[in-house]
Amino acid sequence: MTLANAAYLGIARFANDRNKENWATSSDVDKANLIRAVYQQVLGRQYVMASERLDGPESLFRRGYLSVREFVRQVAKSSLYRDRFFTNSNPYRFIELNLKHLFGRAPQNKAEMLEHFTILQEKGYDAEIDSHLDIVQNIRIALEKRLSPICMAGITPKASRDLSSPTCSS
Repeated sequence: MTLANAAYLGIARFANDRNKENWATSSDVDKANLIRAVYQQVLGRQYVMASERLDGPESLFRRGYLSVREFVRQVAKSSLYRDRFFTNSNPYRFIELNLKHLFGRAPQNKAEMLEHFTILQEKGYDAEIDSHLDIVQNIRIALEKRLSPICMAGITPKASRDLSSPTCSS
């Protein structure tokens, strides 16, 4: 089922990908608990008043139009998050807070900070948020690019626990 107002709501790229998670059959209490947990994690345990809540994305999530990842993306791209962490911080602190709020960890090294700083300066706020949330997809794409020259002759990839060194088997 496609969402008729997806472009207007800013979720057009996700309109056909709904229900990848099985939250549609969850109880309202479970969904409310998850929404509360997302706010606590993404906003760093800061209190959210009822007037500040994101009613649109919450409603879309409750009805099954957004996955958890896309709900987190909507919260992180909201003016609420932007006002609390982007406009009041320098870029390096903002990137550090993004990693803390979206991954639950500090930056690993200066190279990671520089990479995200470059994204923020060249592509902007939304691209910086997306770079954190699309990391699993980026790893998959990188692996496919890395495997494609090796595996072009009908060799199928073999599952490997080490993502940095994929292997192929015939």
